Amino acid sequence: MDTATEFVSSLAPVITRYLTLKTALGRRYGTERQIFRVLDAFLAADHATDLTPDVFERWCQSQAHLK
Repeated sequence: MDTATEFVSSLAPVITRYLTLKTALGRRYGTERQIFRVLDAFLAADHATDLTPDVFERWCQSQAHLK
């Protein structure tokens, strides 16, 4: 999987480093990777430059259909 282009938001480098570390430690992180993809897409669409409490709350609300 090409993690260099997998994430596109301003947090892409942080997400990629985190997942790279976890997978290097032997973890699969498939579910977490999918959650990060959804969050990353939201951040990019929202033009968010950081994951503030307000941005996180909006993202959570956008996922309310999953309850």
